[in-house]
Amino acid sequence: MVRRIALALVILIAPACGSLPVTGSAPGSVASPSTSRVEPTSTTTTTAVATTTPGASAEPWALVVVGDFGDGGEAERAVADAVAAWVLEHPETRALVTTGDNFYTPDVAAAWLEPYGWLDGAGLGVWPVPGNHDLETPEQWLANVAAFGSFPRWRTESVGETTLVLLDSNQMGSGEQQAWLERITSDLAGRPWIAVFHHPWVSCSIHGSTPGVDERWGDLLAGATLVLNGHDHNYQRFRTESGWSIVTGGGGRRLYGLTECPPGTPEQVAAAESFHFLTIVGGSGVITVEAHEVVGTVFDSVVVRLGA
Repeated sequence: MVRRIALALVILIAPACGSLPVTGSAPGSVASPSTSRVEPTSTTTTTAVATTTPGASAEPWALVVVGDFGDGGEAERAVADAVAAWVLEHPETRALVTTGDNFYTPDVAAAWLEPYGWLDGAGLGVWPVPGNHDLETPEQWLANVAAFGSFPRWRTESVGETTLVLLDSNQMGSGEQQAWLERITSDLAGRPWIAVFHHPWVSCSIHGSTPGVDERWGDLLAGATLVLNGHDHNYQRFRTESGWSIVTGGGGRRLYGLTECPPGTPEQVAAAESFHFLTIVGGSGVITVEAHEVVGTVFDSVVVRLGA
């Protein structure tokens, strides 16, 4: 039996004032049937301990997030059309963020320009991270460069009072990336930040959780407000120590089924086999994360309050 539920959950997190580098250097080297499963029966409120002085910005902003999308197929175009319709109604949107697998094909026109070429005319940035398929062939990586420019493989972007930490999980063993991440997360202690990379920290699906992510980055990710991943082609949300870990891989590629979570997995509060995109809306000390199906339905949401 299919069940759907829209959840509104609240986290209280206190950001701090201060400076932070917004770029990091690194070596260069898509309406479809859906089903969903959700477990909770009531709204949940979680409070995080505030250790720093709040400093929230009142200026509204928004981001859209897609993952596992770039094949030029009908589902990708349906998601892209839904994203465009949402952005049209939200002029505060600053950028599109990807969770990787931006190109399953080197055909830039089919996989990017036709579905998402409107982003440039809308004046929006694109903040991608690489997935495993982006590095499958040299031509697929060159397609990323053609679409997005030669972006650093690990770096930060800032919007409002929130920092996005963009990582390359294809290089989990990189000592340079590890040292950079340790430095950045130290600087971000007590402030709201979102980690974005491809291979899931936590997942109950075909690929499942990525052991290397937890082994190398788990302690550092424990301080993140949100962790956004792809790789498994569906939607999942898990409760973490300081926020939420979300798999958002329903950008257009063939969907993957959900599986039972192994013992010891963080609590899964929502899951759906659905083509979708995320929106993150911030301002006045609040961030709202919503998961949208291509027909416009919001099937999961999280409200994050920044500050005391």
